[in-house]
Amino acid sequence: MATVPIALTTPMQDLLDRLNHVRDWLNIYCIERKEEIDLQLLATIAAIDMLLLGDWGVGKTWQIELMVKHCIVHDDGTSLGHDLFTHLCAKDQSVGEILGERDVLALQQGRVARITAGMLPTAVFAYLDEIFKSSPPLLNPLLDIFAKRELKIGGSVLDCSQLVTIFMSSNELPDREDLMAFRDRIAITKFVEGVRSPEGRRKVTDMQLAYQANADNVDPAGLVPFTLSELAQMREYARRVIVPDPIRDIMGQIEQQAFEAHHPPSQRRKGDIWRAVKTRAFMRGSDTVSTDDFLVAEHMLWNLKSDADSAHEIVLRFANQFVRKAAAIEAELEPIMSEMDKIKQAIDAASTRDEKLQVQSGGFHFMHSLASIVEKTDDYIKQGQREGHDVTALLDARTKVEKARKWTIKELTGVSDDDDEDDDD
Repeated sequence: MATVPIALTTPMQDLLDRLNHVRDWLNIYCIERKEEIDLQLLATIAAIDMLLLGDWGVGKTWQIELMVKHCIVHDDGTSLGHDLFTHLCAKDQSVGEILGERDVLALQQGRVARITAGMLPTAVFAYLDEIFKSSPPLLNPLLDIFAKRELKIGGSVLDCSQLVTIFMSSNELPDREDLMAFRDRIAITKFVEGVRSPEGRRKVTDMQLAYQANADNVDPAGLVPFTLSELAQMREYARRVIVPDPIRDIMGQIEQQAFEAHHPPSQRRKGDIWRAVKTRAFMRGSDTVSTDDFLVAEHMLWNLKSDADSAHEIVLRFANQFVRKAAAIEAELEPIMSEMDKIKQAIDAASTRDEKLQVQSGGFHFMHSLASIVEKTDDYIKQGQREGHDVTALLDARTKVEKARKWTIKELTGVSDDDDEDDDD
């Protein structure tokens, strides 16, 4: 039976406006985490599970807790803080630490039951740190929770459908065959790196110092959190997004190319990709999927780390030319900022004014390079807008380049460029 699309009604537009505000608010406190935040919100709306993969201490836990504690509430307005189940996984832990201990009274009556209050099966959101360090006796019963939001206890089945999203983190991926079934149930995997830009590292420092001076330094003023019913409403909007026949054909081509690259998606993962693609279309305010919505599949089309680059290349082949141009712009920016970071360190280490000026002069050509990249990006944006394409990726890339240009000017000349007309708004 065909789904009936829901038009961009006023209530839906209101939800989208608030979603954008929540996204902006999270990005204030999660430095250089724009894509991670977008995927986190997408996973929440689509009700699919997500893994953050990266080194310790890069802020993975922080961004999850920030969203759940401040951006989503129960329908009666009460906080979800106590309904976020968090646990650090370890090989020697018992199943009961996460799923609830065995009910001794039930055993005495000849029944098998667990005390699940306050544990994962009764949570609304969950965050499992170092998930792949869990013991096999724990991962096995988790399979049904991940796949069907059910937990088998003895001869009965516990309904866990209230569990919206299970977030996980790890600093490594499993390569053991016996863990692949569990790994395949994790829909989205996002690599998370440490804050890389000097400007970003300074913002993190300022936030840490503010937190040490005042532990409650997160300001939710003006933030209107979503209720669980509103999340379900957005999920229903996304479910009714139209998937045209040419877009359906693209999924077949992506599957074929992934098969040829030896990492085809399972049927389960394919279903998760469709949910994510339709949700991405909803989040950008459309009732119809476009080729660009497949960009989220870059983080879903693989299980082994060795296949991540291949997934990225496959997905980009189906994105519009302006998404590819945005990726090229960001690739062009990377080596410039790496060299500027070295120059910044040399400037700070200079012991005399002449030595400092000499180091600064060695970076002046980067100001011209960055200005040229901004100009080129503006041309791409204008072209894309004239032709009616989605240029969101280019706008994001321009913001990054413009911030890099302003920072470079400040470091090399000591003059702030904040009043320059060519800003990143």
